[in-house]
Amino acid sequence: HGIPFIFQKERSLPSRLFWTVCLIVSTGACAFLVLKAINSYLEYDAYDKMRVVYESQIEFPAISICNINQFATNDSSLYIQKIRENNYVTDFVGSTSFGQYSSQLSRAVANYANVRFLGILNSASTNETTRKSFGATKNQTILSCSYQLTECTEANFTWFYDSHYGNCYKFNAGHNTITYSKPGREDSLLLLLYVGIDDTLNSVATSLGAHLFIHNSSNILNFNEGINVAAGTDTNVILAKMVQTYLPYPYNDCREDLNTIGSYDSILVKEILLSNHSYRQRDCRLLCFQLELIQTCKCYDISFLQLFNAPPCTSSVQLGCVIGTYA
Repeated sequence: HGIPFIFQKERSLPSRLFWTVCLIVSTGACAFLVLKAINSYLEYDAYDKMRVVYESQIEFPAISICNINQFATNDSSLYIQKIRENNYVTDFVGSTSFGQYSSQLSRAVANYANVRFLGILNSASTNETTRKSFGATKNQTILSCSYQLTECTEANFTWFYDSHYGNCYKFNAGHNTITYSKPGREDSLLLLLYVGIDDTLNSVATSLGAHLFIHNSSNILNFNEGINVAAGTDTNVILAKMVQTYLPYPYNDCREDLNTIGSYDSILVKEILLSNHSYRQRDCRLLCFQLELIQTCKCYDISFLQLFNAPPCTSSVQLGCVIGTYA
């Protein structure tokens, strides 16, 4: 209503000047606040809001059980002996298979590298039946199993092969979802494991024990994850589940849907989804390194997903290249 006061001729000049100044100031203030509100909206600020929700029932995780030693049987001992003979190695543990890179490796690392070299050869050059024979069977590994005071069955476990640990057995693989509502030792998963190895394999065993992966059934397993359980001990693993949900783009760089092939224009994301696994950022980073290996060494690390039908890194030259790229 200030505009009419400005143009009323019966008003004095000072009065009209006063209303003119008021109109200019109020219009400027209004424009400033409107622009500020628009800029604030376009910044898509997100505020963290945390709350604790207690659920009466939650999904039990998948538990993958592996022997720390990939080679555990007499068949694997004969295989290792054959590798020794083919490479003219008498003291396997004290040698190295990495040529020019041997000077960069301490004895402890070289011992591990040699065992790893055997594992890579086994993964890349033997069939599934042979690989299985190098590790203990499910019944040999898992002597006793109960969940919620009910004995486990064969249907509860799925076998898979890991390039680091050999034969592994996954409990609750996702075929039939298992839930639980009362935490505690009695209603949990109770396992009695045997993690021994053939006496002839003591020279290539770094330690005795089991390796456990506790994960979602759709996750890609990485040997750097999980926990080691020492032989001859009673180990109690207690977990707390935490779920974090983020607002999607444009509030941050997260994508709301990364479960379908066309959800994000990335070759590596698509490779993860095509392998029937769910997307995780850490897996994508590992595949970035895998891509670097393929470009540099012309082969892929068998520990991770295969990309673009590249051959596995198995020769001493290729493994030396892998070590150099890691470094």
